[in-house]
Amino acid sequence: MPKPYSVDLRARVIEAVETGASRRAAADHYGISPSVVIIWAQRFEATGSVAPKRSGGSISPLEAHAQLLLGLTGDKSDLTLDEIGGDAQTQNSRQPQRGMAVLHSAL
Repeated sequence: MPKPYSVDLRARVIEAVETGASRRAAADHYGISPSVVIIWAQRFEATGSVAPKRSGGSISPLEAHAQLLLGLTGDKSDLTLDEIGGDAQTQNSRQPQRGMAVLHSAL
């Protein structure tokens, strides 16, 4: 992934646009893509900042469930999925004991 443009360049481009230059003219002057200037100008209008967005790193979709799992396990962080969801094979009912469905095919 390429490095983001410097904040200094972004500020100069946005300043040019804010003082009356068209987005395309500012792009031509600084040798960058007009679409980049459009994105920067929209972000500046929305946030008031010329700083680049945070890049890299991702958040696992499971992060949203981490607090739920921690709430179910309490201080017993070494529980298995069967212990958290209740072992469906030993229950009379197929419903999990603690309100969490566990797919045994995924184990």
